[in-house]
Amino acid sequence: MEPDKKKDRRAAAIMLPVMLVGGGVFLSSCQTSGDPAEGGFFNGVQDLLDGTYGKRQAEQQREIERQRGVIQALEKRAEELQAEREAMRAEVATLLGRLTTMQRSLDQRKKELKGISKKREQMEEYLEQRTNELERLKGELHSLQSNEDGIPYDITVTRQRLRALNNTVNKMEGE
Repeated sequence: MEPDKKKDRRAAAIMLPVMLVGGGVFLSSCQTSGDPAEGGFFNGVQDLLDGTYGKRQAEQQREIERQRGVIQALEKRAEELQAEREAMRAEVATLLGRLTTMQRSLDQRKKELKGISKKREQMEEYLEQRTNELERLKGELHSLQSNEDGIPYDITVTRQRLRALNNTVNKMEGE
């Protein structure tokens, strides 16, 4: 054999394993995931044939169902919270109504108390006047008594004064 051919064969013998290893590395770098959407066509075909794809689909479907369950539970809880919120609003409205009624009642009682206070003041004034009147009448009666002991009055005038005092006392007792 010729020396050039020997060199070519040696080069080919060295290059063939290098190319196979390089090609394998290159092809393996194409397969980054078991997902056919990411792993390439051949990997997808292999997954279809060995059932990996179906398992992955079933797993994804279970996850979707689980997520739907979570969403339904959250929606149900949101509805419950909304109903609770509405019930609380109704309760607050009821309490506000009761407070308004109580405020009106309190205002009415304050008004009545003010009226009672005014009547009390009027009664105190009236009693003060009556007390003064009684003191005056007592004074007149004492003066009549003292006049009996002293200088005699006209009996008719004294009786008239006594009747007037008696009528005033009766009138005061009737009030």
